[in-house]
Amino acid sequence: MSTPPAGLSQDDWQVSSRCSNGNCVQVARTPRGTIALGDSKDTHGPALEFPLKEWRAFVQAVKAGRMDL
Repeated sequence: MSTPPAGLSQDDWQVSSRCSNGNCVQVARTPRGTIALGDSKDTHGPALEFPLKEWRAFVQAVKAGRMDL
Protein backbone atom coordinates (compact mmCIF):
# COMPACT_ATOMS: atom_id res chain seq x y z
CA MET A 1 0.00 0.00 0.00
CA SER A 2 1.04 3.54 -0.53
CA THR A 3 -0.14 6.91 0.62
CA PRO A 4 -3.23 8.34 -1.09
CA PRO A 5 -2.40 9.40 -4.66
CA ALA A 6 -1.68 13.10 -4.90
CA GLY A 7 -4.02 15.26 -6.92
CA LEU A 8 -7.18 13.18 -6.43
CA SER A 9 -10.33 14.73 -5.06
CA GLN A 10 -13.28 12.87 -3.59
CA ASP A 11 -15.08 13.33 -6.93
CA ASP A 12 -12.38 11.40 -8.81
CA TRP A 13 -13.18 8.11 -7.07
CA GLN A 14 -15.80 5.70 -8.45
CA VAL A 15 -17.60 2.92 -6.61
CA SER A 16 -19.59 0.15 -8.26
CA SER A 17 -23.34 0.67 -8.54
CA ARG A 18 -23.63 -2.77 -6.89
CA CYS A 19 -22.04 -1.42 -3.73
CA SER A 20 -24.88 -1.27 -1.25
CA ASN A 21 -23.31 -1.50 2.19
CA GLY A 22 -20.48 1.05 1.87
CA ASN A 23 -17.75 -1.58 2.30
CA CYS A 24 -16.46 -1.37 -1.24
CA VAL A 25 -13.38 -0.90 -3.32
CA GLN A 26 -13.13 2.46 -5.05
CA VAL A 27 -11.17 3.18 -8.21
CA ALA A 28 -9.75 6.35 -9.78
CA ARG A 29 -7.43 7.35 -12.58
CA THR A 30 -4.57 9.40 -11.17
CA PRO A 31 -3.03 12.50 -12.78
CA ARG A 32 -0.01 10.28 -13.63
CA GLY A 33 -2.26 7.95 -15.67
CA THR A 34 -2.17 5.05 -13.22
CA ILE A 35 -5.21 3.36 -11.72
CA ALA A 36 -5.65 3.68 -7.96
CA LEU A 37 -7.68 1.32 -5.79
CA GLY A 38 -8.77 2.35 -2.34
CA ASP A 39 -11.19 1.49 0.47
CA SER A 40 -14.49 3.39 0.38
CA LYS A 41 -14.58 3.39 4.19
CA ASP A 42 -11.19 5.15 4.36
CA THR A 43 -11.26 7.65 1.51
CA HIS A 44 -8.09 9.41 2.67
CA GLY A 45 -6.24 6.19 3.44
CA PRO A 46 -3.64 4.30 1.44
CA ALA A 47 -4.26 3.08 -2.09
CA LEU A 48 -2.77 0.54 -4.47
CA GLU A 49 -1.67 1.89 -7.84
CA PHE A 50 -1.34 -0.02 -11.08
CA PRO A 51 -0.09 0.97 -14.53
CA LEU A 52 -3.01 1.33 -16.96
CA LYS A 53 -1.77 -1.57 -19.12
CA GLU A 54 -1.77 -3.95 -16.13
CA TRP A 55 -5.20 -2.75 -14.98
CA ARG A 56 -6.68 -3.38 -18.43
CA ALA A 57 -5.18 -6.89 -18.52
CA PHE A 58 -6.69 -7.61 -15.09
CA VAL A 59 -10.15 -6.38 -16.13
CA GLN A 60 -10.01 -8.47 -19.32
CA ALA A 61 -9.06 -11.55 -17.28
CA VAL A 62 -11.98 -10.99 -14.89
CA LYS A 63 -14.44 -10.57 -17.75
CA ALA A 64 -13.11 -13.74 -19.40
CA GLY A 65 -13.66 -15.72 -16.19
CA ARG A 66 -9.97 -16.42 -15.62
CA MET A 67 -10.23 -15.11 -12.02
CA ASP A 68 -13.17 -17.32 -11.04
CA LEU A 69 -12.50 -19.76 -8.23
